[in-house]
Amino acid sequence: MTKARKIVFVSVIVAVSVLLALGGLYDKTISQNLCQGNNLGAQLFESLGTFPPFVFVAATFAVLFFLVKEEDRCRIFKKTVCVCLTAVSYLVFGFVGSETFLTAFWARAVTALCTAIVLTPPTVLFFLKKDQERLKKYAIFLIFASIVCVVSSLITVNVIKFIWGRVRYREMMQEGDVALKGFTAWYHPNGFSLSGHHSFPSAHTSAASNLLVLCALDEVFPEAHGKKKTVIFVVSLYIFTMAYSRIVLGAHFLSDVTVGFLIGYLAFFVARYLYFDKSKTVISALMQKQEENAEGADEPAEEAADVLSEQVISEEVTEPEEGADVAEEETDEGLLLYKDRHEIRAEAKSAPIVQEEEYEPDEDVPEQEADVGILLYKSRRDIRASDALIADEEDFDDDDEDEDY
Repeated sequence: MTKARKIVFVSVIVAVSVLLALGGLYDKTISQNLCQGNNLGAQLFESLGTFPPFVFVAATFAVLFFLVKEEDRCRIFKKTVCVCLTAVSYLVFGFVGSETFLTAFWARAVTALCTAIVLTPPTVLFFLKKDQERLKKYAIFLIFASIVCVVSSLITVNVIKFIWGRVRYREMMQEGDVALKGFTAWYHPNGFSLSGHHSFPSAHTSAASNLLVLCALDEVFPEAHGKKKTVIFVVSLYIFTMAYSRIVLGAHFLSDVTVGFLIGYLAFFVARYLYFDKSKTVISALMQKQEENAEGADEPAEEAADVLSEQVISEEVTEPEEGADVAEEETDEGLLLYKDRHEIRAEAKSAPIVQEEEYEPDEDVPEQEADVGILLYKSRRDIRASDALIADEEDFDDDDEDEDY
């Protein structure tokens, strides 16, 4: 974890603590001054504001659709399940979001169905032309985002809502409780409640806070690092607007939206630490494997040359002696190499003689051909030197034999 992230974490905790302290003192006063029950902009945010968790979950199943291998015997079943779960995510989003403007069950059901029909195809088609390496990156990020969304918005917030049972400001207004006698402080749980009274904490603000996962895009897509400040600004503005709209509608108090944001932020912070920092080895291995697959088809010529050089057989090959305990296959190979060597020497001796002082290519000869000429010259000179050394050794051996005789 970087120092900058630690500073941001401490700053967020301090800011949340201050806001909760203010909420404990002025929740009623703030809501009384800001509440406008029929504000259309706030109603639109209430209807559409829960989209982040549903979109991230739907996109996760859409990308998994394309990661099903073609050789998989159950590929048709798996792909069908992925598409269906993508559609189900949008069905739930449409049903929940339409509650602001529609009350009849059948009307909300039709809206949910239309939402799924409209949003599922473009979500799947978005990943259609992406290569496998890119799809794996999307899968890594979207699984992380879905974990954050499910843990914070779809589980934690809703569980606390039912346990806390805090009455909303607008519920008190609808019941004629102008004196706000049903008001309780945020730190005072009222017991389990199924029939309304779900003010604490704000699920909409928590859902908006799920967009914080976009700040971790550079963990998977390094090219997104340059746009990180812009992403942070846009996400922060959206979260603030959502929190403000919830107070304007009388759906939540200041402390409700503060805790809703805190839950979303903590889920993001902890999940990022566990998913990317603690599991960095696994993520890095996946990313490295993708890069190797991308570069595998375009290896440099130098690597191929190194492989070939390791397979070169040493020149120290002599004609096998008669009667030696050598396998027939190995003997044939040794004779073949021995003959090839003498053929090369014969060709070198029959070639035109080049002055041994220095090789100077003509001015009209291209640079590449000149380099080749120098190389051939050096190779031929080395062969002649080797032949001369062998000849001297043979003469020396003959002299020794004459003396012994």
